[in-house]
Amino acid sequence: MCLPTEEIPKQQQQQQQKSKKFELKAWQEGGISSFDQTCYADYWDDETIVPSIPISSSGDTMDPFDFGHRMALGKCLIRNTAGSKSNCWGEKNYSEKHWYWAYLAQLDWQWRTGRLSYSGGSTIAPKTTTNLPTTIISTAAWYGNMNANFSVAAYMGAMKANLVPSIKLDTWRKNIEEDPGFQICVEVWYEFWIGPHAKYLTTMESSAAASQEEQDAETKETLEREALIEVYRALWEAHTDIIHAGVEHNRQEEALLPEPERKFAMGWCHMVELFAAMGYTLLSLEALMVNGAGYLPSQVLLDESVLEHLKKNKPDEYQQTMQVMDLYNATSLQLDSMCGFFRRLTRWEWERQQMPITLKILNKGAVVPKTKLLLRILTKIIIPHPTKSTLMERSLFAAAAAVATGALFMKQSAK
Repeated sequence: MCLPTEEIPKQQQQQQQKSKKFELKAWQEGGISSFDQTCYADYWDDETIVPSIPISSSGDTMDPFDFGHRMALGKCLIRNTAGSKSNCWGEKNYSEKHWYWAYLAQLDWQWRTGRLSYSGGSTIAPKTTTNLPTTIISTAAWYGNMNANFSVAAYMGAMKANLVPSIKLDTWRKNIEEDPGFQICVEVWYEFWIGPHAKYLTTMESSAAASQEEQDAETKETLEREALIEVYRALWEAHTDIIHAGVEHNRQEEALLPEPERKFAMGWCHMVELFAAMGYTLLSLEALMVNGAGYLPSQVLLDESVLEHLKKNKPDEYQQTMQVMDLYNATSLQLDSMCGFFRRLTRWEWERQQMPITLKILNKGAVVPKTKLLLRILTKIIIPHPTKSTLMERSLFAAAAAVATGALFMKQSAK
């Protein structure tokens, strides 16, 4: 799969000519055009790692604590929940517009960095002879158990909704289906699949079938955009419920994390609140290739020395790591202010769609473009559009904007 070259900056196009394989830096930054450059390319078509479903040779039993099997569940999920008529999630080959790709990117990041196999101590499981981590997921790993709620539970919820082939889960490592938190998450996913997701597919298929006489192009675009925003809103609500269930039922595993990693993990759990406030709808493979997967730390934060290493050698990862840890330290008022800031800004549809670029400029941009951007967004925060608001409301939003901006970018201003 390739993306239009005009969507990719010329400098990045030149870099791509040098390498058409996966490179972490390019995947983090974005601007790639080939599936071979994504994190999935190392194993996507390798059935020794990612088996096809159904698996006749093994009785359709999947190991929920194997990375490759979780990726296989995700691969099957994308192919079977993309709709049958409208191609609203893209072409059947990859369904590159499907939102679930970002969840698989998270699974890959946790696997590559050793987080799925980490269950305490001062060492990380060694890599295999292929220089890739073991595919075995520790049953005591916080990330391993939390991710099960977004991968295995998502599939089981879809299976309950009759959307995907039936499977059985292996219990020899751990009977995950007996876990109360996991059970809650299966139900959350089931309700999402049969409710908001089904409604979205129906809306898109009806829109695709409508003639020009029944629906003009502008009306069609508006309806489809509103339907997309609505299904993502429901997705973020489901995601939030799953985070809460997972955190509540994995306290013992959380306690095994080193303190820096624990703060990062808990801060990362708050990110869903910001994504929901932004009305963020850019989780697709297509969006990840253009905008990047982000600079999440490529090492487990075992101690302060790892943070120092990132600061010295991987400044982009260090910056994003510290921002996420700031979310852990943020008060409820600060989090509410940040959410109010983004919620107000993204009422402007253009700003909502520009959010990945906005965040990149705020994090990595030079002083002049960053200043211009801040002036633009703060102006739009105050202007009462697209809905009417009182002077009191505008004052409150302006105050929230100031608090949110300060909380998010204090460190950069200090520099």
